[in-house]
Amino acid sequence: MSIQRLSELPVGVPIPFDIAGADGNVRIRRGSVLSEREIQEILSKGLFGSAVKEPKSSEGDSSSTHSELSPSQIHHYYGERLFGRINNSIDHAKNALQLVVEQSNHQRPITGQHLHEIVGEIVDEIIEDVSAVLAAWSELTEGIDSSNSESHLLRSIQLATLSSTIACSMGLSIQECKIVGLAGMLHDLSLMGSQIPNGNVSDERNQYLLHPTRSTALLASSSSIPMVVRVIVSQVHELPDGTGFPRKLKGYQLNPLSQILSLADAYIALTQPFGNRQPVFPSDAMAYLIHQTIHGKFSRDCMKCLLSVASIYPIGSSIRLDDERAATVIRSNETNVSRPIVILNSPPFALLDLDQSDLGIVGPLQDSRTYCRRLRTSELKKVLWNAPVL
Repeated sequence: MSIQRLSELPVGVPIPFDIAGADGNVRIRRGSVLSEREIQEILSKGLFGSAVKEPKSSEGDSSSTHSELSPSQIHHYYGERLFGRINNSIDHAKNALQLVVEQSNHQRPITGQHLHEIVGEIVDEIIEDVSAVLAAWSELTEGIDSSNSESHLLRSIQLATLSSTIACSMGLSIQECKIVGLAGMLHDLSLMGSQIPNGNVSDERNQYLLHPTRSTALLASSSSIPMVVRVIVSQVHELPDGTGFPRKLKGYQLNPLSQILSLADAYIALTQPFGNRQPVFPSDAMAYLIHQTIHGKFSRDCMKCLLSVASIYPIGSSIRLDDERAATVIRSNETNVSRPIVILNSPPFALLDLDQSDLGIVGPLQDSRTYCRRLRTSELKKVLWNAPVL
């Protein structure tokens, strides 16, 4: 259902059009977010008619005929100011994490104060608008090149963000959410420095299998990194059924916070290129992780909360509707994770709440520009989230 009047707008979703008063002047700007109470007050006072004004293109602007939703149009729905803050936090995190890597490389004491502050910023932004954070995060995912020296930094920032998002959704304390985020930032420290060997496949495999222990050891000399963070870093790749690494610990032996990172790390690994491995569509990754969770690989509580904030078709995903139109997911419906809120990818870029619509999702959008692949049913039982050398 295309939203054509204020009364049809889902609560808490940025308005995709300007709302004009009886005099024709814009009274509420496109991108504003109204609560249910505010909507009811406006309607009861009769301040506005049902007409809406679609934004007009400036002369010579080709956006009205453009067939693809641009990042700037996505940002507008969440608010440019918030998106700017999120991107600033990403830049600050890269700089702070690079400093920690350099300190580690030169065997200097690791100072984590800046990372503490940045993780705090990320958690604040998640609390303000988790969908905006995940949208920015999905754009960051598209820019990662596994052969780039910066890829480990970006991947660690993503793990910190997605893990903190799950922690917040689980209702954990602010302090616990920050601990999870800090562990996500630092978990791959031993893989980001100059100490990475350039040996044969066996050497690479051993390096990967031991990196949680080595990262923990590198953090041991830092008085600013809490002990609980080091414990979590050592357990990120352990699994409840005892098939993880490096120590093959079982569920009762694990810090519960480490299981949040374990799930987030698996999702990121599946949806990003790694060496010659092609990433899978985010929705296929979700289906795969649900299957693995049912079979004891991941925490059910963590999986449930990941779905509630990201949906079956994660925020930022391009999807195809059953009327053949393409759309982009911008928000999850917590009560119906298979029917998110989307924006059509072509003019007039209408906002659709699929939980209030007869339209359905056929699947992820596949075209000549798509670099992801569909997951085969035969792969559901395989471990696909670890490094190729495993």
